[in-house]
Amino acid sequence: MFRLLFGLFIFISISAQSIELTVNYTESSFLGFYKHQTYIKSGQYTHIDEHYKMDETGLDVIPYVPDVYSLSLSKEQANSLIEKLIKLGVNDWEKQYPENIAGLICDGPSFNLYIKSEKLNINSKGYCYFPESYKKVAAVFESVHKTPNK
Repeated sequence: MFRLLFGLFIFISISAQSIELTVNYTESSFLGFYKHQTYIKSGQYTHIDEHYKMDETGLDVIPYVPDVYSLSLSKEQANSLIEKLIKLGVNDWEKQYPENIAGLICDGPSFNLYIKSEKLNINSKGYCYFPESYKKVAAVFESVHKTPNK
């Protein structure tokens, strides 16, 4: 419920600059051992990083609070992000990996990526299979909150 309310708050908040970029990127593992969510809307970048932690016995999950990063993107930062994603070939990704999931038993990671901008429109998802540039794309999204604002 907290995530839903927080996400709703972020999407409702309006940036001073109008940036035509919407991103919903989620990466997670089987059984939810980790989940990364990145949202960009109206210039507001939000990244939620959830990692379950086990106690010293390895038998019980320790309660935790996800790490949340939020910052406003400038128009230049948003454009730079899109240009990096285009160079990595995101616009050529398939709608689904693998293309046919009938009978697939996914016991590994999965992803969803939705981007809508003037230069890039993509809606792709994968279950245990990923595009070749996937790790580099994930690193681009993570680098946004790890790079100091200029």
